[in-house]
Amino acid sequence: KDVQAAVVDKPRGTRKKRKAASGASGSNLPLKNLKEDHDTSGDTDASTAGKSLTALQGLLERSTLAAEVGVVAVATVPFVTSSMTLTPEREGNAEVTFIARSPIPPPPVVTAAVAGIAPVLGVGTESAIQSIFHDFASSSVIYVPKWNVINDSALDDPEVCRNMINQLAPSGFFSQLRGMDYDQLFAEFNVGAARQTCLSAEVSQVSVVEVAEAARVSQLNSLKGRTITLEAKKSTLEGQIAALKSAAITKDTELADNLTDQVSLLETTCSGLYDQLSSYKLFKERYEAVQDEYVKILSDHAVDFDFELMGMAVDIC
Repeated sequence: KDVQAAVVDKPRGTRKKRKAASGASGSNLPLKNLKEDHDTSGDTDASTAGKSLTALQGLLERSTLAAEVGVVAVATVPFVTSSMTLTPEREGNAEVTFIARSPIPPPPVVTAAVAGIAPVLGVGTESAIQSIFHDFASSSVIYVPKWNVINDSALDDPEVCRNMINQLAPSGFFSQLRGMDYDQLFAEFNVGAARQTCLSAEVSQVSVVEVAEAARVSQLNSLKGRTITLEAKKSTLEGQIAALKSAAITKDTELADNLTDQVSLLETTCSGLYDQLSSYKLFKERYEAVQDEYVKILSDHAVDFDFELMGMAVDIC
């Protein structure tokens, strides 16, 4: 919890003796004069009410602070609000509202009331509204300062309690409480609570969207990995196809060369066979001519032999 202190210098002025009166705290101790407002008119009630409303609106506006929520860390936003309203000093014999103070004048330091710290949870970077009022959706701890307290019990001694109230309440604070518009305050508080609820819903929606986005990015990365793997396989297959094409071209060349050699060999063989056929035909023709000659010779010899046999047969007879 943090406490913010605002140092206010007291304006110099004439001090007047005043009667002891019972203030808002119910104490009969001597009262302290309020500061003089040089810019107010004679209508004390209207001026006080207007300033109370203005101070209350400023208090409400400063009660909500924007916090940046980290991606991993949990951010807590401490804040302090303070308000100071100057009540015009009595003009003539007019009645003036007093604040009960302790006999010992406090130092010129006005300490503001400290609101509870509400933790802001979320993923990403979003603006969160923190309110000084009690947050019904989460637990709230109110810090109670312990000035001049020697033990843990802060409310045992009435003087300590009064001193604490005097330290917390700035000048004119109770006058502001009497003059504030509670309906407007409650309406503005409801608006702030509704905004905080809407903001919580938006933070939840943003968290869901971020989770979906993370899943989509993970799926996209997986698809990219598969694409890279498929491209590597494609490159490997293209290399294998190129190797097969080269092997096919080599085989075609070898087969063409072999076929050319075989054709040449066949042509040579055919030429040899043709020569052999021509030789055979020539040999056959010559053989037939020789055979005809021998047949003629044998025929002549057979005729001669027949004549000789016939002659021998005649001789024998």
